Amino acid sequence: MAKSNLLSMETLEEPTFDPDKLNFFEKGKIRVIIYYEDGSHKVYMLRLSKSYFFEINKSYYLIVPRCISRGNKPTISYYFNNPAPIEIGYQKSSLKADSFRNKKELDQLAEDQKTLLVNTYIDAEALKSAMTSRLLQGLYKDSKLSLGALMLIVGAVLLVILILLHVTGTVDVVAFITGG
Repeated sequence: MAKSNLLSMETLEEPTFDPDKLNFFEKGKIRVIIYYEDGSHKVYMLRLSKSYFFEINKSYYLIVPRCISRGNKPTISYYFNNPAPIEIGYQKSSLKADSFRNKKELDQLAEDQKTLLVNTYIDAEALKSAMTSRLLQGLYKDSKLSLGALMLIVGAVLLVILILLHVTGTVDVVAFITGG
């Protein structure tokens, strides 16, 4: 989650950077995103100077190197009329493995299994596996085929068999249908 930096005099006393020596700036430009109160944002492309700040629409914004996200386009973000940049830091998942089980299922588990589930955090790959298995369980668990679904499956199988017999020349399906 993004948080606005609380800048102090100690932070401002840290040495600034030289944009000419940083290799992650493409042609010395940086993308600046300003987030407004109404939830909208505007993107600017700026060429940085060697100062601690820059100006957009008669407002000054501070540059803090640790707040620059480095990627294809180096980006720094601000809230409108707030000179401190938004620091976007990595956060670990707070989703735990026991949240995918209901109370009844948790009660049936052994104590060591419960402890394991409570202490296991879910990452993106584990979430994909859990959702896929949960989806498959939901499709086939306690579900019975209705008469209509069963008739559709039998009809599709018969159609495939007739097509195979016609293609191999065993049965002339077209002549049988036309009465010839």
